[in-house]
Amino acid sequence: MRSLPLLALLAACSAGPNEETLVDELRVIAAVAEPPEVLPGESTAVSVVVADPLLTGAKVAVWMCTPAEEGCAEAGSELSDRLAVGQVENGTFVADLTINPLWAAFANPEPIPAPVWVLACEPGLCTQLDAFEDALANGASEQTETLLATPTEWVADLPIVGVSLGAKSLMVSTRAPGERNTNPTMLVDAPATSAPGEELAIEVQVDDDDDIPEVMGLSTAGGFGGTGFPILDGLAVMRWYAPEEPGEVALYAVATDGVGGTAVWTGTAMVE
Repeated sequence: MRSLPLLALLAACSAGPNEETLVDELRVIAAVAEPPEVLPGESTAVSVVVADPLLTGAKVAVWMCTPAEEGCAEAGSELSDRLAVGQVENGTFVADLTINPLWAAFANPEPIPAPVWVLACEPGLCTQLDAFEDALANGASEQTETLLATPTEWVADLPIVGVSLGAKSLMVSTRAPGERNTNPTMLVDAPATSAPGEELAIEVQVDDDDDIPEVMGLSTAGGFGGTGFPILDGLAVMRWYAPEEPGEVALYAVATDGVGGTAVWTGTAMVE
């Protein structure tokens, strides 16, 4: 039997599920860029993990926009390099983005963040996604560039339920490959089944060169006993509370290193 650090054991004890860890509607869980640090002109694959507990289906848009005086600094570059739109399949959508070569004038050599936006919407809720798809097919317009530059403004006019907007940062640098940041790795030991209302400990091993302080847990039913669980000596112990109702529950664990690297785990537990 493994001996766990005292603080990890204490973190596993809680008074019950935290409502902030319950995902009961469409939500962007995380976006993972591979690689998370790139050279100007290089491409990266951004995998967006989306929870869809109501099984409505969802479409996702992913785009880069670095704030500038008149919109996005990327405006004028090839739209397909900085914007992707598509359907979520099996909880994931992957966007291929290319960093503008002009970033070389700023990222030399230390990494600087390149903001990336992620929008997930239930069918028919976001006309902006239609505008993005039209722009990809027919060319960007001034309206398109305005939408890309001002998501926090127009998202306020969209429905609260069925729409999820998130953001992350790609890191751009001219560092040598061996010096660039990489994503953490995560191994999760989670039970496949649970009794209704049961409390379960889920062990998460995180391997990363950076000092990641905690791992976050989310679930589509029940909930975790805290919004974050400390990582000590590469190990976190998350306490999950199964719902009283039987059925399949999606579980998520997310760890970020603060400099662009992200690890996300998705699993399921059958409550019976």
